[in-house]
Parts: sequence; structure tokens; C-alpha cells
Amino acid sequence: MDVAILGCGAIGTEVARAIDRGEAGPVRLLWVFDKHRERAEELSRSLRSRPKVAGEIGEILADGEVELVMELASQEAVREYGEKVLASGKDLLILSTGALADPQLLHRLLEVKGERRIYIPSGAILALDALKACQLAGIEEVELTTRKPSSSLGEPAGLLFEGGVREAVEKFPKSINVAATLALVVGAEKVRVRILSDPSVERTVHELRVRSKVSDFFCKVESWPFERNPLSSKITAYSVVRLLRDLTETLKVGT
Repeated sequence: MDVAILGCGAIGTEVARAIDRGEAGPVRLLWVFDKHRERAEELSRSLRSRPKVAGEIGEILADGEVELVMELASQEAVREYGEKVLASGKDLLILSTGALADPQLLHRLLEVKGERRIYIPSGAILALDALKACQLAGIEEVELTTRKPSSSLGEPAGLLFEGGVREAVEKFPKSINVAATLALVVGAEKVRVRILSDPSVERTVHELRVRSKVSDFFCKVESWPFERNPLSSKITAYSVVRLLRDLTETLKVGT
């Protein structure tokens, strides 16, 4: 499978290096793109495969070999490039799912995609397999509590937000993709979000509580951050790598 990466920050770099090491299976990275071109050039030079550096997104969209374009950049990148990628006949992976809290954008992407596919990695949240299964039987309540180190947020300790997904994404666009991903599975109206600034934690902590007609469960994950970007977690990058590997494997384990 031939792919391109949009966004050469901490996550994009980690995914590119994992592909270069063969950890994503039979995947070739053909292009890298970043609005800060020097980042893409530096990343390309560091890889054995030496992917091409795109000066603009059109170069990637015009390449008939590219099958999948991965957005590993920002919600703005989803809004700016998502429809163009799908309209060009390529599949799209979206990491910045907070952008999809906008129902109009989500509708446009689904409308333009045709036979193309949109992939959403699990990111920094656990138990999506169980949540998707429970959704078929009926979800009663989903509660997400996110605790972030006060030092990384620059906010005083305490409860910063409590409410729905769309409001959470508007107030904390760089910190709440997890809530948006949950909403894609069960519906935004079923998800309640709490965000806390916590000086007692060193890493971002997500706590998920689910009540459904077939199972109730609780899970907690502490995400190791990237040194170069403490707001991004390493497990998020590896969820992308795992998704790539699953796309090319014949034995599928898990939902």
C-alpha cells in the first residue's frame, strides 16, 4: 500500500519512522507534506526511503500511485484538505477527529467520498472495540474524564470544563480528539466530557465509563507524551501504525 503523510510534527515523524522500519507492514511512504516545508525536508532526509517532499497538496493528489493520505496535522488540515483528498479518488485517514464534531464538515466528507474510505484510528483511547459492540445493543451513557498536567495546559488546577463534545472541542481543540472519536461511535448526545487541570499527574490521563444494555465498563489510560510536543501522546502515533498494519494483514483480530 502506498501512502502520503500530511503533517510532519511529532506524530507524523513517529509514524513515518515506523513505516521506514517496516513496523506498518508492506507500506510505502511516497510523499510527506507540511506547511513548514523545512520540517518535511528534514523528515525525508532522516528516512531510508527518502519520500518526496510536496510543495503543495496538489502534487500528492495528482500521484496515481498514492492510495491513502494520512492527516496527522491538525483540525485545520482536515477542513482544508479532507474533501480534496477524497474527491481525488484516494482514501483518507483522519487523526484530528475534533474537526468532525462539525456535522456539516462530516456530511460533506461522507457526501464526496464516493467509494473511497475514511479511516479513524483509535488514537489515545482504549476499549473502542467494546464500545462499538455495545453500540449495536444500545448505549445508555458514556463519560470521559481527561486529566492533563497543569504545567502542559498553563491553567490553574481544577475543573476546566464539563459538558458536551462540541463545546469541549471548541474550547480545547488541541486536547480533545478522544471525545470526538467517541462521539463518532455512539453519537455526540450520549457523551459527557470533563476536563481537569491536575498538578498531581505527569501525563495525560483518560478515564472512560460506559453503561450499555449488554455491558458496563471502565478503563483508564495514561499516555506517554512526546518530548517535542507534550500535548501529543506516543500511543496515538502507534494507533495509526497499527491501523496501517491491519489494512494489509489477512488475519484480523478484534473489531
